[in-house]
Amino acid sequence: MNFPFTYTLRSEHILPTLIGFLYDTTPFHGWSILDILYRIVFIGAVIQLIRLLISKIRLNNYIKGFEVKDTAEYHHLYELASHYTTDNIRIAVLPDTISPAITGLCTPTLLLPDISFTDTELEYVFKHELMHYKKHDLWITLLVDVVCCIHWWNPLIYLLKKEYTLFMEVSNDQAILQNSSRKEHIQYANLIVSTAKTVHYRQCAHHALSMNFVGKSPSNLRTRIKFITTDFTDEKRKNISRIFQSAFITILLIFSFVFVTELVFPDPEGVMAITSENAYFIHPKHSSNYDLYVDGKYLTTLDHIPEEMTDFQIKEQ
Repeated sequence: MNFPFTYTLRSEHILPTLIGFLYDTTPFHGWSILDILYRIVFIGAVIQLIRLLISKIRLNNYIKGFEVKDTAEYHHLYELASHYTTDNIRIAVLPDTISPAITGLCTPTLLLPDISFTDTELEYVFKHELMHYKKHDLWITLLVDVVCCIHWWNPLIYLLKKEYTLFMEVSNDQAILQNSSRKEHIQYANLIVSTAKTVHYRQCAHHALSMNFVGKSPSNLRTRIKFITTDFTDEKRKNISRIFQSAFITILLIFSFVFVTELVFPDPEGVMAITSENAYFIHPKHSSNYDLYVDGKYLTTLDHIPEEMTDFQIKEQ
């Protein structure tokens, strides 16, 4: 995006050499390679968005069959949920060994798997998943999913999704364990590890759209455990490193708005620039025509002066 303060860096040699072939025309309707790529990217994005919509509809229809009401058997679950939010929460108990999760934007549904939890573990699960809802992480996840659909061709966007999911989980863990004892940190970490060992994602692959208590990435899981069990408060060196990293990213962001590189092709042979500085008109007497001269040489005769040339000098003859 170009803003009023954006400075354009014109590239006349490097970019044309690297990507100039994209502008070459093809026999297919006279489209350039870039035109074809644009259409492929657009069609792919539409397909991915439709798949995302269908997945959400299927997920919603699936959990409806396992939604439990606030009856005597499940009253303790709804009572536990009321400790962390006053909003209406639906609870679905699924016959699958999946990760506890939460889905739904306006009226969230808490998904509980066929896994035995103690009362303390249930409190951690409810607190973790409902914290996602209170922090609007479900909306952010939807936005990230849409961005991934639009940029389906870019492998870096999936890395972004993985890293941002990790960020939300670590942030959630830290918020839950704030002011907690060392023993509670260990209990929480053990719950995550034991749940990850029990989960089978292949049984319910379409649940991937919800916020999971444990994700599918082993590296993300290891990072979460490290943050849960490590005290970073006294590690000044790492704090300084994070400050420099944040400053570097901020500088890159500002640079991307202030400077934009523009590809410029050289003028083809035989093409001349016609401006008010190198061209003028001669208006012969007793004639309604205008002779156009460029660089002092006659070029052509016009029966009127085009609007874009009204600032050219007119010499009477």
